[in-house]
Amino acid sequence: LMHTELSFTFLTESEFWEAWELFKKTRELSFKDCTLLALCQSRHIEYLATFDKGLAREKSVAIIDA
Repeated sequence: LMHTELSFTFLTESEFWEAWELFKKTRELSFKDCTLLALCQSRHIEYLATFDKGLAREKSVAIIDA
């Protein structure tokens, strides 16, 4: 991939704490997965492509079959 095709994003403090609360409630997901879900929710991302079976069970975001 060319470097112009990649972008990095960082969680805000509120996204971090939202992910932490989700992680404490949902022991089936890793903290990384919880940060991804918090990011999707706060930034209104509706679709997620993943091979992760744990995330595929989540109802808060629509999973695109990869």
